[in-house]
Amino acid sequence: MDKRDFLKISAAFCGGAIATQAVNSFGFNKIEKETPALPEEKAADLEFTKNWTKDLMNELGKIEQGEKTDVGEAIGNCSQMCYDSKHLDEELTGFTSASQFASYLEKEWGWKVQFDEAAGVLLCDENKDHCLCPIVRATCNALSGSICCCTSGMLKRIFKRALGRDVKAEIVRSVVRDGKSCIYRITL
Repeated sequence: MDKRDFLKISAAFCGGAIATQAVNSFGFNKIEKETPALPEEKAADLEFTKNWTKDLMNELGKIEQGEKTDVGEAIGNCSQMCYDSKHLDEELTGFTSASQFASYLEKEWGWKVQFDEAAGVLLCDENKDHCLCPIVRATCNALSGSICCCTSGMLKRIFKRALGRDVKAEIVRSVVRDGKSCIYRITL
């Protein structure tokens, strides 16, 4: 099997697995006389997952066509939809320093942030016992830790907007990967 065939099969499997898990988690696989109404958040998460999966398939198509080579980067590019849905361009303005933005993350988002100014590294703990990702919620947390590549892309967008420069974002720990609060290393 060559690289293109592998990517086609992987893309089909990934999209199918996400869609199947989402459908199963909402009980659509059961035939009932009357379909109960979905809670608003679950319906929104399912719609988000559907649209995100379309974006992922487009990104994987770019790999198949030879335009890209990094699957993690492709997953990270899908974070644009989440970033836009949260209207972060409006929220993340007016910061003059990384320390000021770190204080904002602690006060407004409830994160715990350690900032090593000399090294230019922020260690950010979301300080939550659950994953905020609508895809993870829609699939009842039954995804590979590779979904966190999307969070890496999101963090790059957030910090670039707030600080006006590109950063490196690494997932140190995540709810999806090991059941503990998500921790990120941001290198300026």
